[in-house]
Amino acid sequence: MSELEFIDREYLSAFDRREVDSALGMQEAFAQPKDVVYEYPLSPGEPEDGKAYLSLNWAVSSVLDPVESMAFEILGHMLTDTPAAPLRKAIVESGIGKDVFSYYNGSLLQAPFGVVAKNAETGNKAAFEKLMLDTLSDLAQKGIAPKLLEASVNAIEFSKREADSGGYPDGLEPVSIALQSMIHGGSPFAPLEYGRIFDSLRKSMADGYFERLIEDRLVGNTHRATVVMRPRPGLSEARNAEIRSRLDEFKASLSDAEIADLVAQTAELKRRQAEPDSPEDLAKIPSLTREDIGRKAEELPLREIRVGEVTMLAHDLFTKGIAYIDLYFDSGSVPEEDLPYLALLTDVVSRIDTERFSYGDLSRELNLHTGGIELEVQARRNLRTGALVPTLTVKSKALVRKLPELVDLLGEVLVRTVYGNRARLGEIVQETKSRMEMELNLSPHVMANRRLFSHISDAGRYMELTRGISQYRAIAEMADNFDSKAGEIMDGLARTAAAVFRRNRLTLSVTAPGEDLHEAEKLLPGLLEGLPVSVADRAAMRPLSTEHAPNEGFTNSGSVQYVAKGYDLSMLGHEYCGAMEVVATIARLDYLWNRIRVQGGAYGAFIGFERDGRFYMGSFRDPNLESTLEAYDGLPDFLRSLDPGEDELTKAILGTIAKLDRPLTQAMKGAVATEHWLMGVTFADVQRVRDEVLATGVDDVRRIADVIRDALDRNLYCVIGNEERLTRSRSLFSGLEKLFR
Repeated sequence: MSELEFIDREYLSAFDRREVDSALGMQEAFAQPKDVVYEYPLSPGEPEDGKAYLSLNWAVSSVLDPVESMAFEILGHMLTDTPAAPLRKAIVESGIGKDVFSYYNGSLLQAPFGVVAKNAETGNKAAFEKLMLDTLSDLAQKGIAPKLLEASVNAIEFSKREADSGGYPDGLEPVSIALQSMIHGGSPFAPLEYGRIFDSLRKSMADGYFERLIEDRLVGNTHRATVVMRPRPGLSEARNAEIRSRLDEFKASLSDAEIADLVAQTAELKRRQAEPDSPEDLAKIPSLTREDIGRKAEELPLREIRVGEVTMLAHDLFTKGIAYIDLYFDSGSVPEEDLPYLALLTDVVSRIDTERFSYGDLSRELNLHTGGIELEVQARRNLRTGALVPTLTVKSKALVRKLPELVDLLGEVLVRTVYGNRARLGEIVQETKSRMEMELNLSPHVMANRRLFSHISDAGRYMELTRGISQYRAIAEMADNFDSKAGEIMDGLARTAAAVFRRNRLTLSVTAPGEDLHEAEKLLPGLLEGLPVSVADRAAMRPLSTEHAPNEGFTNSGSVQYVAKGYDLSMLGHEYCGAMEVVATIARLDYLWNRIRVQGGAYGAFIGFERDGRFYMGSFRDPNLESTLEAYDGLPDFLRSLDPGEDELTKAILGTIAKLDRPLTQAMKGAVATEHWLMGVTFADVQRVRDEVLATGVDDVRRIADVIRDALDRNLYCVIGNEERLTRSRSLFSGLEKLFR
């Protein structure tokens, strides 16, 4: 009760209680469906073909009905989220869209459900709407294939019971789910009763419940809207010109005194933005001390076991009846020219035919028996040897009782995948291009940072060639010329898979409790025996240029910039240490926050030091360019000028420990322990960094300022941003080109 008493004493007691009617009403249903068209900008000269978005959207359910709400999550998965999904197949095979996804927001009193077709044409709106409703009507009248529906029920139930918090505290998600119901007068517990909810859904599956839901809430529901997002080249520039014209008109209407008053208000705003919080105000915030922090780092369990000739890393952790089996295949034998195929394998394997299953049947088997199989390209540097360690990682999970099926399906997709289904492969390539375009639009700060380090280290270039702008362009080339390149792509995928999926290139990582680890250890030899052995040598990557790396600019139709700057500190003789993490906390929460966000108007900024030597700063949704680069260059002087008291330094250390001690799921703990093993990081290294964090003093901060200056003096940066804005600053760049060609 002490926390509640504190809140009452320090805050709530100063206010009078009021009764407020906060209940939300339901929107009245549309008498007739609605059509809406919006425009979004493309860069001038950028082709419009295949750039429209078509969507059909309904008001369907309510957070107050947890069974129906869960049913719509299942329907979204069944209709669009798997290779066998009926709406996905209908839209892609018709050529109306290259990619399809659905959304459902079950947290609302009146929940929306929608399906979106990407890379479409505006003129196909009517055909899209008809195909959607015809396909849904067919499912409602003829029935959903039982295995297809059961697979989606299993997939959603697995994810709910796994409750992967993704690095947030375990209790946050259930509290959020409970509140979503409670604020509308519902039970906080009802949406969390997964056993009751899934029992109810399984009993009603055979009675046509999902078919009735499709008929009543979708096909026969007039409370819907068809929304078209239409591309328009030059729209951003036209909007900017309109804003400039309105501002000029407004300024012309002002008197000299009114202009002077606005200038004074702006100066006062900038003064207040730059003014630090007073020590008196900061002292009001409750805080821990260094003595309150545990000094010992958490030691993640890892035990090396030999399974035949393969090393298995066993992580003995409680996992709620789930086993996580990850296969790290050394991809060092793949030549640089085949890296686009290595990256494409992550989208193809488990989503195309195998010798025993069509891709639709394979999708159902995976959802019926497992929590999924996913692939990812990773690259890191071993800190002991300095060697590049690239891997194609296969991540899989299943209930322990389903381990035999998981191991069987792993063998099927790794060894018996058939890459010759031309039509299906074409669909996957188009979907991959579409999703990479979405990633480039949603996370340009990540892509700019990745591109920056491609000019600095082998690991950086490997990641950029397989997960960056270069990979997008390779995929776009395949997609745009698929008819002439299909045979070449099939051969490249088969050749690359044969080079990578080899027993002697494999390290296993299994996360489960002790007795379940033994079960996995007994089953895995059957998988390993099916993997061939390779004698191929590691491929040599083209050496990095010794010339000054280019400062690149990539233009898009957005209105903001994403500015990345950094270097590899290990190349300058600097070793990663805990004080760097404390400096990052100070810079992020003080200097960058004030300079880039508060004063500069950017949505945010970040800074990082990595164990392998990478140091970087970045901004996102940033209206500026030159001033941001100047702010980065000013960080060392800011750090040298600091004279923090014990309280200020302790707060920075506490913020740093919060990062080091961030919550990890059991699966994440197994993955982090494996990454450390691959990088040559020991528990002693982890503990040393923690000790250095706790011992950081003012002299350490100033020492790291000199390290940062050393890196910034290399003056390497990469920017993704508005075409008009970057063109005005062309002299900053050694090369300026369109992000989307």
